[in-house]
Amino acid sequence: MAGQNLVQRLAHPHYIANGLLSLPLPLLLIFATDAGLQVRCLSFAGPMLLVALVLLRDGSREAGKNSIVLSIQLQTNTELVTWNLRIFNLFGLLFTRNWLGLGRIHVGAYLLAWLVVSFVFPQPPYLGPSKMIHFDTLSFDEDVLIIPPMTKFSSETTNSTTSEAKITEISSDSTADDYGKRRETSDVWYVVLFHVEWSRKSRELEMTLARMSNRLASSTLSFGVVTPESTPQIFYDLDLSTSVTSSFQDLPLIALYHRGELVDRLPKNAQKIALERKERREEMRRQGWSSKSLREGERKRERKKRTEGADAGDGDEGSESGSGTDESEDEREVQSIAARQRYEWDRTQGSIERAFGLNAKSKAGSKYEK
Repeated sequence: MAGQNLVQRLAHPHYIANGLLSLPLPLLLIFATDAGLQVRCLSFAGPMLLVALVLLRDGSREAGKNSIVLSIQLQTNTELVTWNLRIFNLFGLLFTRNWLGLGRIHVGAYLLAWLVVSFVFPQPPYLGPSKMIHFDTLSFDEDVLIIPPMTKFSSETTNSTTSEAKITEISSDSTADDYGKRRETSDVWYVVLFHVEWSRKSRELEMTLARMSNRLASSTLSFGVVTPESTPQIFYDLDLSTSVTSSFQDLPLIALYHRGELVDRLPKNAQKIALERKERREEMRRQGWSSKSLREGERKRERKKRTEGADAGDGDEGSESGSGTDESEDEREVQSIAARQRYEWDRTQGSIERAFGLNAKSKAGSKYEK
């Protein structure tokens, strides 16, 4: 069944068109009249090595996984393989055009065909097996936030000369009490992806969470996805920019909800980072660390995370300053860490599981089911 679903997904025009774009150079080399045996072997060896590099990259990690996980991974690898082969074709045509009797116009035509295919047949959304829930505003409020339906505003008018909008109240005090009790007793954790189609990172995260949902979803752990089109109010409430041209890319974002509250998120924002630093400092103070040692320890940890070439001495400036200077320096460090994490946070399956403690939350539901 998983194999049949995989064939249906890979039969999408996007994968077929990109597969055809992987063929021109090998075919030209194979059928070239003056091509020797070595050239023909290289025409096969080059693409095969590119394919092997992609497949071996995750081969050891995927060993022993079930067929659904393998089919999802194969779909990801198909995209990587065709990308590598298209690069191989483009530069191969560029450097062998004279020997093959081609001109720059042929190389330009290939590049143009690549661009046309990318725009006409973009990578499709994930269509494979998944236990993720696609929320709209009502279901998100009902299941995740556990709040009564929002008050509805009607455009009906009265008979008076002045038009007045009628407000229809849906929830009553008793209904609000019922939802309050549900929040207090709910055992379900929700991992929600705030997803946008234009982001490649977001599409890859959707596949990652789909893989995780097939393995970890239980009565106490659910996975879901929301988009700006399905839940615009949620994006507005969280002040998330959905524009592809925004200077700060807020998306994709993964949030962990429990009992109607936002418990954690990836990437972490400045408030969460500041809170974690404060808790770590308090714990270290209880263990007898001095304030100066704490500041130096924080800076050493952050230097390890910075990219190569950063000035390692910058963090030592002002170490002997007063508390006001230390606080402002801490704020700058927190903002800097938050800005870096927005672009560099670890989106692998293992990192997400560890950050949210998903294995323990999933096993709790499995015990109840037994």
